[in-house]
Amino acid sequence: MTTMRLLNVLFLAGLLQAGAPSAGLAQEILFVSPTRIELSDNKRVQTVNVTNLSDLALAYVISLQDLVMTDNGGTVAVDQFAYSAKRMVRFVPRRFELQPGQRQTIRVMARVRKGTPDGQFHSHMRFLEDLTKRAVLNKERTVKQGTASMAAQISYAALIPLEVSHGEVRSKTMLQDARIARTTDGRYDLTLEVTREGNGQGKGYLDVELLAPDGVTSTLTSRRTINVYRELDELRQTIPITLPEGAALGGEFKISFFKERGDNAQPVKEIRLPVPK
Repeated sequence: MTTMRLLNVLFLAGLLQAGAPSAGLAQEILFVSPTRIELSDNKRVQTVNVTNLSDLALAYVISLQDLVMTDNGGTVAVDQFAYSAKRMVRFVPRRFELQPGQRQTIRVMARVRKGTPDGQFHSHMRFLEDLTKRAVLNKERTVKQGTASMAAQISYAALIPLEVSHGEVRSKTMLQDARIARTTDGRYDLTLEVTREGNGQGKGYLDVELLAPDGVTSTLTSRRTINVYRELDELRQTIPITLPEGAALGGEFKISFFKERGDNAQPVKEIRLPVPK
């Protein structure tokens, strides 16, 4: 979904009680590893470790949340959709408490019903702090000035993508087109058109290089992951591009699209665009 920068935009987002995000706070409070859950017919169980990095004792509730990808790479929460993995997944525990520095292991299991069509299904695992227990868990603690406090009423959360692959999964992803435009602040917006076919999530990797008029090549983006979730056939994603400090105007942007991440991978498509003046 997640593109999910998509899924990656939402990972370790802190949620204020009023609903506004505070990513910096969440990154200091909660550490989740791995950052993605991938289950299949051959890998039905995975463990996730959650560590409390704060100086407060915290209680958490785990739930599954469905998000679908929009055609510009964003995500929208939905109650249900055709490719949801919610009903295929069980996990324990559902609630837990963590003292400062303590770690909790979550066991996640896939149970795919007989007759389920082949393909990839997805959801997200959400770790949300239970604010009602914070005062009780920390009643004997003295909260230092300037740190996250019980009075701040901030509910810390993390959201990570979860994927279940069943049967034969086929997917084809391709970069169809790319455009570049200069913004009002002198930077650049690179807009990609990426298509996906098949019964699985589409994935590719992007390199963006600047070929300067003097022959110098600068890497602007290296193996950036482009995800296209199963509910989407075409993605139009805009990526901000900043030139290296002191770079001369002119030259070309070289956009390379890969099916694999490795350093030895060869691009399946290249597009060159003149740098707009």
